[in-house]
Amino acid sequence: MKNLFISILWLGTCFHLNLVAQPNPSSSNSRFVPKEFNFSAHYGYIINHQDFVGHLTTSHPAGFELSAYWLTTGKYGWEKAYRYPKIGVSFFYYDFRNPVLGNAFAIVPHMKWTWKKTKRTRLEFKIGPGVVYTPNPWTVHSNPKNVMFSSILNNVMYTGLEYSYRISPRIKLNTGVHLSHYSNAAYSLPNAGINIPSVNLGVTYTPHSEKVVYKDTLKPYDKNWSFHFSASGSLLELDANQPRKNHLVGFIATANKRLSRKSIVNIGLEYSHNTALEKYANRIYSRAQLPIPDFRRAGLLVGHELISGRVALVTQLGVYIYRPFTETPEGGIVDQPIYQRFGVKYYINKNLFAQYTFRTHLGVAEAIEYTIGYCFSAKK
Repeated sequence: MKNLFISILWLGTCFHLNLVAQPNPSSSNSRFVPKEFNFSAHYGYIINHQDFVGHLTTSHPAGFELSAYWLTTGKYGWEKAYRYPKIGVSFFYYDFRNPVLGNAFAIVPHMKWTWKKTKRTRLEFKIGPGVVYTPNPWTVHSNPKNVMFSSILNNVMYTGLEYSYRISPRIKLNTGVHLSHYSNAAYSLPNAGINIPSVNLGVTYTPHSEKVVYKDTLKPYDKNWSFHFSASGSLLELDANQPRKNHLVGFIATANKRLSRKSIVNIGLEYSHNTALEKYANRIYSRAQLPIPDFRRAGLLVGHELISGRVALVTQLGVYIYRPFTETPEGGIVDQPIYQRFGVKYYINKNLFAQYTFRTHLGVAEAIEYTIGYCFSAKK
């Protein structure tokens, strides 16, 4: 799990540095950006999303969130395009109120966008990936009932919709609805994952109440087609406590078209090589004394990138066009013919990018992908 922890922190650092600490030689050293601080209490429940987790979904988790926000002012063009979003980092504590699950501590860098606002009110949406520490994981001897997670460090994807009301120049009250997902995406098993919808009530404090001066720095953007080629790697388990991890290697080629300052759409082809599937096919078909099907897969995918500077939120939907291993000898389904990918992409420069994504089949996690890629623009 050490490599997983380092990867998540690295991605979060890239995400945050791009949004907060980019140099701007044209600005003065006295440029002032106000900050906000928030404390919120959370109360929720655990979704019973699989048949074998019902015994863990009867409690109502409670916890709190401590957040710090940097206010963008239009220093970069994307800030104006997104109506000056806030850049935040939050610390979460959750008590699952179940001795099997224990509690959780999470760090989540995120962005918060304003959807609607008046003089005193705001309706804001926020989303971000992070890392969560869960000190009470599954073990075969001491905690065999915790099928939700089997590792101390897990990934968290967090999103929320919040309404705030300003009661003074420095104080706001806020409430909202949120969804948190904790999982290691089959890095170790069992890994059913936890989905927690919650409501919150909190207070936001602004140390400096001076009026913010917003800038308009929008610049032209490249509307040409671009082509992306990438390779990804993942580690995952087929059986709990297996001595060596299986690996998932993928290769993707896409054609990308920028539709606006915020949106890029793409279409492409993908090849995946999952040795966990290879081992599973060999095991069950050898036992049945039947020919072993090819475990390799190829897919056709379409996707979208929501661009903010060098960072993009990635969503993709794919359908397999080559998938011989579709069922077990008894007729059971092996995954679904449709898969999804979502996560974060960081453009290192105009030709190189890194990506951190979840690959799932209709919500069932297959793996966490670490990707490096090359892209170039088709100049007119």
